[in-house]
Amino acid sequence: MFGTIRRHQKWLWALIITLTIISFVWFFGPEAKMRNQAEFNIGSMNGHKFTREEYYQVVREVRISAFISQGKWTDDIRQMDDLVRQRLFFTQKMREYNIKVSDEALAQFMKTSPLLRARDTGAYSPAAYEQLVAALPQGGVTEDDLFRFFRYQVGINQLVALVQAGAIVPPRVAEAAYKSEHEQVSGNLVFLAFSNYTSITSVDTNKLTQYYTNHIPEYMIPPKAKVKYVSFAATNYLAEGEKRINELTNLTAIVESLYQRRGGTNSAKDKTEAQVKEEIKLEIKRELALETASSNAVQFANAVYSMKEPMQAAYLDAVAAQKQMKVLETEPFTDDGPKGLPESDARQIAQAVFNSPSAASLQGTFKLTADNPISQRIMTTNAVYIVALDKTIPRTQPPFEDVRERVLTDYKHSQALDALTQAGMTLQKSLSEGVAQGKSFKEICDALKVKPIDIPMFSISTRKIDEIEKLVPIQDFLQGSLGVPAGRVGRYTPVADDGGFIFFAKERKAADDTVVKLASREMADQLRQDRQGAIVDDWANNEFSKSGLAAQKPAPTPVPGAAAPVAPKSK
Repeated sequence: MFGTIRRHQKWLWALIITLTIISFVWFFGPEAKMRNQAEFNIGSMNGHKFTREEYYQVVREVRISAFISQGKWTDDIRQMDDLVRQRLFFTQKMREYNIKVSDEALAQFMKTSPLLRARDTGAYSPAAYEQLVAALPQGGVTEDDLFRFFRYQVGINQLVALVQAGAIVPPRVAEAAYKSEHEQVSGNLVFLAFSNYTSITSVDTNKLTQYYTNHIPEYMIPPKAKVKYVSFAATNYLAEGEKRINELTNLTAIVESLYQRRGGTNSAKDKTEAQVKEEIKLEIKRELALETASSNAVQFANAVYSMKEPMQAAYLDAVAAQKQMKVLETEPFTDDGPKGLPESDARQIAQAVFNSPSAASLQGTFKLTADNPISQRIMTTNAVYIVALDKTIPRTQPPFEDVRERVLTDYKHSQALDALTQAGMTLQKSLSEGVAQGKSFKEICDALKVKPIDIPMFSISTRKIDEIEKLVPIQDFLQGSLGVPAGRVGRYTPVADDGGFIFFAKERKAADDTVVKLASREMADQLRQDRQGAIVDDWANNEFSKSGLAAQKPAPTPVPGAAAPVAPKSK
């Protein structure tokens, strides 16, 4: 959950918001009918039970994040539970660490926020702040919510600083790291090509069938599903999108904001500003059309789920007939998704039908079953889908004769790899013995009839070596060569299916001590940043796991027509 913190902490903590488009998912189905009636329970953490007010405060903060990212308000924020739980977690940790953001710290943070700077001067702009505040009522949030949004960011900065306090790098550690990274090595490489070991002509049938028996899982036909579905394509609602975009009183400001976020005049050098802004308007119109499609899909789904229990796949056909909509069918498909649809749409439909491999081990292969045959709404960038399970086809073992040619190819490939590996290990032993006897590496290679490649000086920071560029990926080469002592032969290192190599380290040259002393401070800063990121990452994951918040029941996601309450502005 927190894996991106380390990689992106600079922009994350500094409020340079580059969030992907996020949206609330209005869940429907039998559980949605009960959600408003059930007792509110988002969960608890370390003895603190989160309240309805706390939950909806965070919901509004997430809405502000989406608005800042997209330049418009949305009621469709995906993966809301994860976002809410993450924010609740960090808020509670701030309480536990007694982090209280002062008004002075909040004001200073807001004055330096890129969000509130004038585009021409880069200085804090009261007008930019007022423009942001003026847009808040349209999203059902208040200025207090905005203050809390900013205050959270300041608190995160302080929390991270506390957690990172132990990331100290002693000078000797920095010097050792610099020396390791800048030590120069030269030598020779012997490459063994896989293609030289593929000359297997005849194969014993018994060995082939035995190979098939030993590798049956590799030849199993994966489970498949066949579904029916109704589609609410965004293109069918473009007229509604046009109507809604014409009703936006701040359309010019929205387009200008998105235009500037995409780089302004640098966003498309082959297009004029007017052309780029017109494309942005078309994108907004399409998103509004998709929201209308989504609303119609919710109505369709509610009609399905209002029918008599137990739920049946045939209800999809019944409601479609009532609404005069066409029901489409797929061919049986695997977890790659059905054919004939955009790739992203097919993938999302597959995710609604199949469990992930980890979940499948506990819950079975399919999410949709005879007892639960109809999906929740599936929203893509092109359309909204409601899917009903038609049939499932379990994983099956094909007869040997049906896959004989594939097995034969795999068997020959396996035998060639074994022969290559054996040849590489034998050659490595011969080279090592020759070096131990005091012979030159070239002399040994001549006797063994192999051609060594001269490798000039390189280090761990080297990104390209012309002499081997077409033979060995640079990272594979570095891993197989950097640890070899001078005057020694390294181990045989395979390179995917291309072959393998052996490296002889001719010379190792240490980094100059004077340079090490001068550069060690910069290296210490780099190591400290790495340690700080790792500390925050590990701390966040461990603390979130211990909190139990992730294991508690899902958050009470809003349902259509039930907007999150707006907190009154404090006086």
